[in-house]
Amino acid sequence: MRKPSRLGSKLLILAACAAVLGVWALLFGFCPIRAVTGVICPSCGMSRAWLAALRLDLEAAFFYHPMFWIVPVVAVLWLFGFQPLRSKRANIWLLATLGIGFAVCYIARLAMFLHGDLII
Repeated sequence: MRKPSRLGSKLLILAACAAVLGVWALLFGFCPIRAVTGVICPSCGMSRAWLAALRLDLEAAFFYHPMFWIVPVVAVLWLFGFQPLRSKRANIWLLATLGIGFAVCYIARLAMFLHGDLII
């Protein structure tokens, strides 16, 4: 029996994660972190953003979560072993930039949420 390739295994893991998250969103439709703590999590609004993006309503997608586009970027990076660029330093800068952007977006959204300007 042939051993599965690394890329095939990663695609299978990615599909399984997407399926679990999709089923959670369809069955429960709420964020478990927000349900327990009352505070939004870093990915709150991401499911609605992707549903809007799939309807090609990018304005709504950016409203629900401005960093929704980061998911396919990180998925591609992960599929290629986080080495899509030639230099290791460039790959580290790319991941750091994405992470810092996501963190800044979360802090801004959290501040708006706590101030009452963001209702998700």
